[in-house]
Amino acid sequence: MLGEEVEAHGVEDVGALPEVGVAGAVDQAERRGRDRGRQLAREARRHQRVVLGHAHEGGAGERRQPGERVVAAHGVALAEESGVAYRHAPTIASDGAGGAIVAWQDDGGGGLFDILARRVNAAGAPQWEEPVIVCAAAWEQVAPTTISDGAGGAIITWQDRRNVATIDDIYAQRLNGSGVAQWMPNGVAVCTAAVDQWTPLIVSDSGGGAVIAWPDRRTAATTQFDIFALRIDPDGLVPTAVRGSSPTPSLIVGNIYPNPFSAATSMDLWLEAPTDVRIELVDVAGRRVSEMMLREVPGGSQRVELDGRDGRGRRLANGVYFCRVTAAGTVVTRKMVIAR
Repeated sequence: MLGEEVEAHGVEDVGALPEVGVAGAVDQAERRGRDRGRQLAREARRHQRVVLGHAHEGGAGERRQPGERVVAAHGVALAEESGVAYRHAPTIASDGAGGAIVAWQDDGGGGLFDILARRVNAAGAPQWEEPVIVCAAAWEQVAPTTISDGAGGAIITWQDRRNVATIDDIYAQRLNGSGVAQWMPNGVAVCTAAVDQWTPLIVSDSGGGAVIAWPDRRTAATTQFDIFALRIDPDGLVPTAVRGSSPTPSLIVGNIYPNPFSAATSMDLWLEAPTDVRIELVDVAGRRVSEMMLREVPGGSQRVELDGRDGRGRRLANGVYFCRVTAAGTVVTRKMVIAR
């Protein structure tokens, strides 16, 4: 009912509103309701905490007032202040002894996030005298993920904005069971390639280290988003690449578009450095029907046009073909369909 809807938005009744009509009354009620909602959110934020516990067992209609304490039966507070700190995105890993290590992003009331963590034992008692700072580098760090290191500690990785020149990067840190950082202060660089690396995921490598993967926009002009991954060892070193960076591919080939096509199509290439590029069209029987050699193609993004013709300039028959691109020792194949 209208009166109920208006009351739900924070106004007692329609009669208390100016004579602006029903539609105007509802509009004013909604605006007042939004203002009240923002006020309640600010009040709740002052009491926000990281809580470890089981699912809430209250009835469907039960509500907790902003700032009300969370009793032990419904969780154990791992971080709590009387200020305005905002804590978000908790992630958890087993400590191998029935307890866990929890990490989260925490602005400490200052508006920019750092990464904090704390251990809780099997009885639910918080360990380490207080939450430990995993990373408090310049600007902010967000989106942590955590795994066990297999020795009572944890490896934590996150999206990091300390390097303005490269915008978002990926960093990681290892904590032992006592909460002491095992790698460089504020973490080691996993990837600091150009443009953005976001929201990393992490799994154990079964040897005390980890494999970290993330969406990457270093070749955004060609493929928008790619997925990169890198292994980091128990000492915070990258066994297969230069420490602090991940290898950049020498050749990236975008999708063929349009596909299927009738007269012509195109594809985007990205080259790490100037090099020769060979483009071959192969039919489903494995026969090469066309070949094009491009000499000293500049590094960076390039667009190549394909006309759907064989080596003698004749139009290829309808059907499925494979476009094979070779450059700098790398071969990439893309499927294409001619449909006239």
